[in-house]
Amino acid sequence: MRHSLAAMTATVLIVIAQTAAPVATAQEVGNGKDRTWFKRTIDFFFFDIDTNFIEADAYRMNVSLNSDIRYDNYTLRGGRDDDKTLTISQRPSYAIGAYIGWEVLTVGWSVNINETFLDRGSKTRNTDLSFSLVGTFLGCDLYYRNYKDGFRMVKSTGFGDEPYTRDNREIDGVETKIAGINAWYIFNRRRLAYPAVYAHSSKQKRSCGSFIVGASYTLHDFHLDKGALPDDYDDFIEAHSELLEISYHNISIGAGYTYNFAFLENFTANLTLLPSAAYHISRLRQTDEQTPIYKNLNFDLLAKGGLTYNNGRFFAGCTAQFRTYFNRKDRSSIVNNTGTVSIFAGFNFWRKR
Repeated sequence: MRHSLAAMTATVLIVIAQTAAPVATAQEVGNGKDRTWFKRTIDFFFFDIDTNFIEADAYRMNVSLNSDIRYDNYTLRGGRDDDKTLTISQRPSYAIGAYIGWEVLTVGWSVNINETFLDRGSKTRNTDLSFSLVGTFLGCDLYYRNYKDGFRMVKSTGFGDEPYTRDNREIDGVETKIAGINAWYIFNRRRLAYPAVYAHSSKQKRSCGSFIVGASYTLHDFHLDKGALPDDYDDFIEAHSELLEISYHNISIGAGYTYNFAFLENFTANLTLLPSAAYHISRLRQTDEQTPIYKNLNFDLLAKGGLTYNNGRFFAGCTAQFRTYFNRKDRSSIVNNTGTVSIFAGFNFWRKR
């Protein structure tokens, strides 16, 4: 959409809340002979907890307000014998949204503040969609982002006499698309409440950690118009024209650690680090020669953190997520860093029987 609402983010988050069926302990779940196999499976995957460490949500519904800040940048590099680098960044976007949840489903809508309220003449056509499922030990994220405007130069190295140069010039002609799915499995699922911070549907009563494994698939397109960058960088682009348009598939599997720190009553902080080995299949589109395809191994990194206050009725906090994608080739490479910081506050209602 070519209007100021084009940067709206339609977000559907599937969060885990306690269902009407009482699941006080794992023993109760295991002895529920009157439950169907489907209900027993759902209870096992999402609601089987150790109540010495986790307190489940006592309400059916919640509403909240969120404020998100997102950024993306791309660092373009030459080969091993070329020390020149360019860093391009999308202007940080600020969004606010309202969300309402019922049982296991939360639906919300967020609006980009800059382009909707502050810059009425903006022609930005950016899209940001995400869906998330956060269970006691199993979860996944699906996302799609398409950015077509709001890019600028950030810095460069190896150009001119100065080894490092700040550069804040606005540029046009950059478009990025990224779509993918992340999934994770938490081993110490009965004692570590991952939703306590990222879905505020439970509370961590005692500090606890767990190993975590994750897998992801990402489809990423990067397009840079020839001549979009300032004239200072023409020689670099001419030497590395394959960086003008890159499309790659990324399949990664990794293992890391997550820890919930219940440092005060009703307060929970989380830190998650998940490095991954990634298999890349890259297609570099060029106009002067046949399109080459590269297959190689790289490494990606996912880092998440958050702090939540939840007294059972009201909750508030903040979360941050950062991910780095490495895409290296013999003659050139591109590194993508993406991050999101969210601040939220809300309350629960409609107490369960």
